[in-house]
Amino acid sequence: MKRRLDALNRIGRMQALMHDVGRSRLHSLDRQQEEVNEDLKAVFGALEGERIGYGAQAGLVARRIRTLQVKLDLVAREQDGARRAVLTQGTRAKLAEFAIESATLDDRRSNERKELAEIIERALARSASST
Repeated sequence: MKRRLDALNRIGRMQALMHDVGRSRLHSLDRQQEEVNEDLKAVFGALEGERIGYGAQAGLVARRIRTLQVKLDLVAREQDGARRAVLTQGTRAKLAEFAIESATLDDRRSNERKELAEIIERALARSASST
């Protein structure tokens, strides 16, 4: 029982760490998305503020916008995958936590039963020796 509890504790710690790593990755992707959004706003701001929307500069600006949009789409897909992974790891971590609690309770009950059996055996041995 002790080995099972130790193994479950290790699994629980690992699942919690994996969940934390997933959340960290998701936060990183959120920051990347914010940066790309800011870049996109800056490009559109430059388009509104000056006359680079016409002529040779327009092609460069359009290419930059397309590049930013591709990055934004990529980050959005990665975020979706990361969110699913975080939910999965969170569920696994919670299940491991429940398994640890259950195993701890089983171990405690098993120890209490053993102690009770020992107390009963000692009491029976005392009563048998006194008769």
